[in-house]
Amino acid sequence: MGATEANPRGHFESIPIVAMNDRILGEVGAHWLHPQADARRVRSLASSSLAAEAHRVLDTAGYRPRAAEPFLAKDPRFCLTFPFWQDLLADFDEVVVVLVYRHPDEVVASLERRDGITPGYGHYLWNAYNRSILTTTAGAAVVAVSYEDLLTDPLSAAARIGRSFASEEADRLTVDRRLQRHHALRGEPPNSELWRALEAVARGERPTTLPDSVTPPKGADALSALERLALQTHEFRRDRDFERARREPEWLRVLSAEHARATARLGD
Repeated sequence: MGATEANPRGHFESIPIVAMNDRILGEVGAHWLHPQADARRVRSLASSSLAAEAHRVLDTAGYRPRAAEPFLAKDPRFCLTFPFWQDLLADFDEVVVVLVYRHPDEVVASLERRDGITPGYGHYLWNAYNRSILTTTAGAAVVAVSYEDLLTDPLSAAARIGRSFASEEADRLTVDRRLQRHHALRGEPPNSELWRALEAVARGERPTTLPDSVTPPKGADALSALERLALQTHEFRRDRDFERARREPEWLRVLSAEHARATARLGD
């Protein structure tokens, strides 16, 4: 995924892999804006017809099983779809999770600027994504690095990540801090219990407990997210490249159906 106004250096995400993650979420009635993805159902899809398609997507993206060099893929949706990929690749390679976590206030500000998502819903998304990846990676290989550490001491952070892959690529890393648009105040965030769990993982510990999951907010915050969901549907119709990448007819059917279900839930 190339450069945009939000990320002038590029997003470094593979469109086919992003599209595959969207398919997985759609199959369980979820979406990146509606991250209610049951981990057991997500995992079960690795034994479905989606598995062959996912292997083709990985091959297109350059993945080769048991290759000497590690294969890396970046997409925030992995926080929700990790169980699928873990089971899919269990007989081929060890999956190592690189978890770069960021202060929720900065994430919320970024979502509001880029997508028009209200702060209340932004905090819900931050909570849902981070809680999901901490829950589903229990027992998996995880290396966690804070976004702030990655910016202030990129070589040390990259070296920690590189050791997890036995890679020597850290000395090639460059970071342009001028691209950071949002800065949080120091101190613990509102979601402090979850934040402390992320910090524990970064220290090499595993949190023994996690805060309870949160339910999506209703009212204006939820409507804002749903309006964005509806807008995306129209954007995909206009953009032919995305139509091909996302297998448009089926994707629109899933997206439209989820939009209708989510809208109906608001009235509950």
